[in-house]
Amino acid sequence: MFIASQTTFTEAEKIILGAAPAAKNVPVGLIAGTQLETAAGWRPVEKLMRGDKVYTYDGGLRAINRLDRSFVDAAEVAPEGLVLIPGGVLSNSDDLLVLPEQKLLIETAALGGVAALVRAADLIGQDGIHRVRSTSHIQVVRPVFDDEEVLWANSGLLFHCAASMGAPGFFPVASARDVDAIRCSGDSDAEREAISIAA
Repeated sequence: MFIASQTTFTEAEKIILGAAPAAKNVPVGLIAGTQLETAAGWRPVEKLMRGDKVYTYDGGLRAINRLDRSFVDAAEVAPEGLVLIPGGVLSNSDDLLVLPEQKLLIETAALGGVAALVRAADLIGQDGIHRVRSTSHIQVVRPVFDDEEVLWANSGLLFHCAASMGAPGFFPVASARDVDAIRCSGDSDAEREAISIAA
């Protein structure tokens, strides 16, 4: 009695109920096993909880607002491979796997001594930094803070974490020309300091 025709229907409007599914790609974050310097000493990022305090580049302790955790297929988030930074290359105490899009804070004479954010993938070929293909599942953890922060990881590597509200960051992002300058600089490990990575 309410249907105009029993054989034809008008196209229904699609609606989405609830939250949208999380994106499959996890471009930034720290891979489980990465050690962060906390008020209680060095701890794996996957063991941290909301409220834990970690040391930041500016020397202060900052409380973590939340931790975004994802279990992902490494081949999906990094089809060309994760980035392996050999121990000692960027002041890291041991070999470290990093997501290609994760930004590192680098300070080098090639940039006039200014610290700038560089994608891990842009450093491939520099001092033995290379890709490693993986077919395993990995846990990626992204610490979230009110403001932009740079965290000490595996002794001297610095990971960048963007502000939670997407506010513009303080640190400049290295241009392609800057990256080429870093590659061609020939700075020794002693002359180059790394202050790494962004979320």
